Amino acid sequence: MANPLQQALQRQFLDDAFSNKLKPIKPALSHVGLYIGLIIYTAVGALVSCYIILFELSNYLQTKLSRFSNIWNIHWKKLN
Repeated sequence: MANPLQQALQRQFLDDAFSNKLKPIKPALSHVGLYIGLIIYTAVGALVSCYIILFELSNYLQTKLSRFSNIWNIHWKKLN
């Protein structure tokens, strides 16, 4: 087993080495992550909105069709 202090120092060295290499592209990665997050957030919002609209529309049509069928049945009985 290696010394825990040595492992911590080695990890710090690796973190510093990677952060220096990634420093030039960090802003670009940040923007890409932001835009991907916005796209996902918008897509989920659109999906939820679509389901709400479809639910309300189906309730509206069921109400209208039931009223129409009641009127149609009354009218049909008068004709026969």
